[in-house]
Amino acid sequence: MLIHFNTYLSMIHKKIVAVIILLMFAGLATVAQAVTEYAAHLTATDIADGAYLGSPDDMFHVSFPAKTYSQDIDVYLSDTSVDQYPTGNRIGGAYSYYIFAHEEAAVQFELALRFESDTPLAKHLWRYDYLTEKWEKLPTRVDWAGKLAIATTSHHYGKIALIEEPAQLITNGGDKSVVNAGPLTFKTGTQDWQTLALESYNQHLYEEKWERLSDIYQYDLKTTVGLSQPLILEWDYMFTDFKMPTAFYWDKTRENWIELVTLADMDRNKLIITSPFTYARVALFQKTDTWIGEASWYRYKGCSCAASRDYPKGTKLKVTHLSTGRSAVVTVNDYGPELWTGRVIDLDATVYEQFISLRSGVTDVKIELHD
Repeated sequence: MLIHFNTYLSMIHKKIVAVIILLMFAGLATVAQAVTEYAAHLTATDIADGAYLGSPDDMFHVSFPAKTYSQDIDVYLSDTSVDQYPTGNRIGGAYSYYIFAHEEAAVQFELALRFESDTPLAKHLWRYDYLTEKWEKLPTRVDWAGKLAIATTSHHYGKIALIEEPAQLITNGGDKSVVNAGPLTFKTGTQDWQTLALESYNQHLYEEKWERLSDIYQYDLKTTVGLSQPLILEWDYMFTDFKMPTAFYWDKTRENWIELVTLADMDRNKLIITSPFTYARVALFQKTDTWIGEASWYRYKGCSCAASRDYPKGTKLKVTHLSTGRSAVVTVNDYGPELWTGRVIDLDATVYEQFISLRSGVTDVKIELHD
């Protein structure tokens, strides 16, 4: 009986939230005197093979992949007003959307805004949440042929605006060796630099072998005498599902993405990247068979071996200690650790103590498939 009562309360809560959002949607549209309003009822049959809805002015679209919902839904679109936009150069107006459904979306659906800008700078969709009263930056891809900025989400309501990331030019007052610029922090190792110029792009500029996880950032650090040591870039990144991104720079001569040394500080959610260049275009990619997480140790045969739940026995793995950058090649000879432990690998004590004292118990590592 308790389960049924809790389910009933959950249903009531969802309906109350839905009514509140619908009232807010209607009120905002009235205040803004919206000129592009659209509502549609989509049946389960309509959505089964995918569905598409656009605002009357054809500037805002919502696209549902096949089987996003298994039941009927109602969709409301409108242009709207915004009191305060996110930081950046706003392109066009803002739109509101609300999807009334009796279930959560089975897969993410697309939101898209048309734009008129011809600048190559990165453009991102931002979503405003009525309940939290906060803007959220959405991962966005740009279709330059169609002049569309496209993002995916599973949130069924919000305001949407398109913001272009402005170019930055930071001047040194003579006392800085660390420069913060958006998601990137530059550690120059010297105060002898003049300016740092930074631009970002999210269009498809070059051939890409792996999935790109970030915008492409172009930085240009002007110094008077050059750098005495490599430049350290700290890149804000939220680690999920044990996946470890790798930073690359674009080599114009070889016309290829070249890997940079990439470590991480998982406690601070930062990638630590070593770059020998004062000018480069850099991006994050998800290489296949590259993981991150905690490693522990066990005593086996005093060999360069490890236990893994992801790779069969005999597989060779390159394990890199994230704090020191030291690495070792190990051979999988056992199964483990279990997923519930939160660890990704168990190393033989012989390998583990090459990185850090056995007394530490666990330590953060990067794992790569070794050819």
